[in-house]
Amino acid sequence: SRVISDRIPRYSYLIDVSKLMGAKALLDIKKGGLSSGIDWFESDLNFYKRICQSEQVSLIALMIAVAEFKINFSEVSKIIEDPTIDLAGNEDRLRKMLTVELDTGKMMEVALTMESRMSLEFFNSLPEDWSGEEFGFEGGFKEWLAGLTFKKNMTVNQVAGWYDKNIKEIQAAPVEGFPSFFAQHAARFKEKEMANNSSPTFKELYKKYGVFFFKNYSGELLLNIAQPDYMRYAGRINDTNVFGRLVLAQLELRLMADRPEDISEALAKLGPEPFNPYTCFLSTLDA
Repeated sequence: SRVISDRIPRYSYLIDVSKLMGAKALLDIKKGGLSSGIDWFESDLNFYKRICQSEQVSLIALMIAVAEFKINFSEVSKIIEDPTIDLAGNEDRLRKMLTVELDTGKMMEVALTMESRMSLEFFNSLPEDWSGEEFGFEGGFKEWLAGLTFKKNMTVNQVAGWYDKNIKEIQAAPVEGFPSFFAQHAARFKEKEMANNSSPTFKELYKKYGVFFFKNYSGELLLNIAQPDYMRYAGRINDTNVFGRLVLAQLELRLMADRPEDISEALAKLGPEPFNPYTCFLSTLDA
């Protein structure tokens, strides 16, 4: 299993290959090979879909896959907006490509469970008692003091609880109206982050632990290191779903035989598929 100190795979190679092959597929489509070009986009999307659905996906691998979904949707948008490309016979394939719903709650649960596992392995690897003998008197005393005020089990339990809390918050986040929800969340997170920039005070620790406030001081220092806002990653998945819906609406507008001048009127005729999940209204797809 992976640990927090493992080297990160070179995802840049994977991204470069996808970009290169995507550019070739667009070139082939421009030359009249629409079906073969769509074959490649379907294959690339299916590859990243399998990453998203993996029960062992890491957070960084998940974010790479989600980013590639958005890049592919953008390339498909270029196909749709080009009036010289005849889409006849490939409409349903394009619709299917653009209606892949990424399950934000499930995907983030798996990724954060993996993150939690690696963090817990790291904290469990720390020594229960630090003697500090090898550091000389001054350094050794500091190490001994740090070990005296570090409780491994207490720290590990807090780490596990923090990840569980993040998973539950993401799963409870609304899809409709997510941007306004996230703006409020981001403000609260920033406020909390600014409050945590300094070491925990004795008053805060006393409130948390009581008279033995010093018993996990070193653990609190470790836990006080800057923590990421995982809701932001959930937002990227939601945004990718929305972007796919927008491109789907673009496709449906392109395919309409009798398109009115009023875009809102055209959107109202599209049916339920290309709705904007942030608002649940077709009329705000361009928001």
